[in-house]
Amino acid sequence: SILLTSTGLLRASSMPAISTTATTVNTSPTFSPLKKILTGKEIAQKVEKATGKLEAWLVLDNGQRIREGIGTASLMDETGRVITAFHLVDAIDKTTWTIKEDGKDVEVKIDRVEFVFYLPIKNQQYNAKVIGINRSSDYATLKVEIPREDYEPLDIGDSTQVSKGEDVWIAGFPYKFPNVLLRKGTISDINLLQDRFDDYVYSYVVTDKHTGPGNSGGPVLNEKGEIVAIIIGPKPNIGVSYAAPLHTACVNVLKEKNVEIPDIGLETPVNNFPRS
Repeated sequence: SILLTSTGLLRASSMPAISTTATTVNTSPTFSPLKKILTGKEIAQKVEKATGKLEAWLVLDNGQRIREGIGTASLMDETGRVITAFHLVDAIDKTTWTIKEDGKDVEVKIDRVEFVFYLPIKNQQYNAKVIGINRSSDYATLKVEIPREDYEPLDIGDSTQVSKGEDVWIAGFPYKFPNVLLRKGTISDINLLQDRFDDYVYSYVVTDKHTGPGNSGGPVLNEKGEIVAIIIGPKPNIGVSYAAPLHTACVNVLKEKNVEIPDIGLETPVNNFPRS
């Protein structure tokens, strides 16, 4: 897991060392301050061309298919890669599934996990495959088998420049909504929280919009229409949601499966998943 600061990514003291011989990637890209502020209509058009519904399906040994998860993912580059929340694809860690037979719980072996990306603007479904993950920061990236002419990727913004009180746009697929829902919100706070393994500290952006099932993995965009974070989930009974900042360095690591960057703790079992 990582700590996001204005100067980049810092390793928590308890993080295991990573080889210093790893290939480095520029973590300080140039962001144009002159890029214009977009209208809500313009942002909606950008979102519709890049953001879709992501479904995870378990195929059991007995031939049964079960939809294990549903959320949101956004296309972010020219090669069909999407970014989303890891908890939407964590079925890759499962080997069995419990079903009911004659009123009893029976464990069945999972043969494989399939991921489907649906882009409403094209009314098309596309197969997808997990190619990079970071469990503790709740990031995942998948490669979608989608023709380049079917979409326009979202621009990536500098999440280190996000500040409290800033207006943002939040997109996602609330449960049973057929199309992407776009809402305007505000960055209510920027918190540092312990991750779920209690090992590292990393940054969360908090928005003033409550998001429910189906919104996880959805993009948080600044007023230039650039993705700066992804929705992780709501804070119950408060009416806000957490989002993981999308620092460009982290995106680069997730996108390039053969690249390792010291000090960010990315897990890269890209070619070693038990199932595709």
